[in-house]
Amino acid sequence: MKHPLRRSATLLLLVSSLACATASLERDALSRDLLTDVVDDGSLFNGALSADAETRELAVRALANLPPIPPNDLLINRAEIERDSEVIKAFCFLFGRWKHEPGLRVLESYSAHPRPGVRAAAFDALGRFESDGQTSRLLVGLADEAAEVRVAACDALARVDANNADHPRRASEDELLARDTSLAETALRDPDPLVRWHAVWALGRVRARPGHATVFRQALPDRDPLVRLFAVRGLARDAGADSALLIAGLDDPDPRVALESAAMLARSAPLAGIDRRLGHPRPMVRQLAVEGLRRGDAELPERLIHELERLKRDDPSPAVAREARATLAARGAEAAPAARDELLQSPDPRDRERLARLLADGELNAPRLLDELLADLNPSVRAAAVSALRHEDLRERRAELIDALNSSDVAVRGSAAEACAPVMRSGNAPPWLVSALADSLSEPLDPSMEEARVSLAGALGLPALDPAPPSVTPEGALLERLQAERAAALADRFVHVELSTSRGDVLLELDRTLAPRHVASLLELAGAQFYDGLDIHRVVPNFVVQGLDPRGDGWGTGGRRLPDEFTPTPVVAGIVGMPRTGTRHTGGCQLFITQIPAPHLTGDYTVLGRVLDGMSVVEQLEIGDTILSVRRVVNT
Repeated sequence: MKHPLRRSATLLLLVSSLACATASLERDALSRDLLTDVVDDGSLFNGALSADAETRELAVRALANLPPIPPNDLLINRAEIERDSEVIKAFCFLFGRWKHEPGLRVLESYSAHPRPGVRAAAFDALGRFESDGQTSRLLVGLADEAAEVRVAACDALARVDANNADHPRRASEDELLARDTSLAETALRDPDPLVRWHAVWALGRVRARPGHATVFRQALPDRDPLVRLFAVRGLARDAGADSALLIAGLDDPDPRVALESAAMLARSAPLAGIDRRLGHPRPMVRQLAVEGLRRGDAELPERLIHELERLKRDDPSPAVAREARATLAARGAEAAPAARDELLQSPDPRDRERLARLLADGELNAPRLLDELLADLNPSVRAAAVSALRHEDLRERRAELIDALNSSDVAVRGSAAEACAPVMRSGNAPPWLVSALADSLSEPLDPSMEEARVSLAGALGLPALDPAPPSVTPEGALLERLQAERAAALADRFVHVELSTSRGDVLLELDRTLAPRHVASLLELAGAQFYDGLDIHRVVPNFVVQGLDPRGDGWGTGGRRLPDEFTPTPVVAGIVGMPRTGTRHTGGCQLFITQIPAPHLTGDYTVLGRVLDGMSVVEQLEIGDTILSVRRVVNT
């Protein structure tokens, strides 16, 4: 039975969101809403049925970025008779995103197409249907003669049975055993290293089963560093993982494998080889070692407390020193009060945010500190402190929570909504909390508050709300405007942009044909020197570096809303992409750069281009490093 208060709030919010969507908003030259064309005006659908193949391909790819329409026989029939390979691949991408059952039938036929590129696109799309009932069909792809098809089948098998997937499980035990056997064979014996590492990656993404750890151990000596990297990652999933193998990985000639070994040791065996890791020349390895020391209940040896004190005081990396302070604050016994005060009184808001995250993660329980952080003058610190509010805190801190839900700061309001979400999902939310969330969302919010609006809707159990439309609606049919954009993109396709950072320079090659509006927005902001002096605010070792946020905390958009421009471009190492909140059309001004391949991101994030030169700089970037400038340079 649905909660009656939630039903009332839902009705209220649907009305209020319409009012919000029609509000007139002021925007200046650099803080302007670029979000247009979030629904089809009919021209894309008609274009998908055009007699011209290029028009069909453009229209179908554009439809994939818009909300699904009900299954339509005309589109299905067009796809079934399509002969152009590029259009067929576009239909695959569309059906994979829309997940309509009629499209599933078409994809199954495409998976036997004579062209390997089409087969690969079909297997990729089959993996996007939220059901592991596709397992047997996908296993056919692992035996394909084309490496790109085998890669697509590996990734698809990972998608339909991922650890974090919450869809129904339909595959039989026999099918799962056949999958495990086929993936193991591919991981260990496929002649193409690209296929091998995708197979190892896939085994590390699906739910752990007996025999997986054996495959990871057998893959560790592989000549390809990515096979070894994902074998290390998979091996650490096993509770009985041999820490000696991970310690040996610290000596791997590829720095990415060594870093992955350090990360997995920090997670599964935080004291194993700790002296080597704390003294490692690479700052990220030291940082991971320090973070790992916060795990476990056993008291830290005195010698490690002294080592943390040394790192806090002397380490040349601010990130390592900050983590040393954080670990002392959480696990330092006698040293803890001084470390907490040092973080609390630091002039650097990142230190105070770090303290708040310790509270939010349950690594500290200190109400006095939470009081001070909730009253901090820096909104990013307050937002991090609000995230630390637990279920049992909400009634006692009702005034602070309501104040946060009414904040004019996006991070504070959004974090308050996220803190309320678990209580709302439990079905035991008090009426005042439901009312406070509804009141917060009913207030008209400008584009800079979009992330908070999404969080509020999620906390109330509402579907993702459509973003407010732009104040000026473009003239002309959507398809005609997209055709003009493509023509302009092809005339000046590859754009070179130099990121000058405090660690060195990184040369990017942006591709206008992948994301014309995102590239145009980035070039406009770079030309206005908007990015100069901003920093890196997020680094996940062996995954991603993210920055160019004017707020510096991940909540900033620069006042921009960009329409999704998803493509099936593989997310490999060095891909430049647009972060988003997880709902449609929430790209803004930030960028991320991948440090290693991330197949699970493919097709779900806008890709702008790639790193052309300077990956060694990207791998060294730490939180707090500065982007000195972003400039377009002449293509060499």
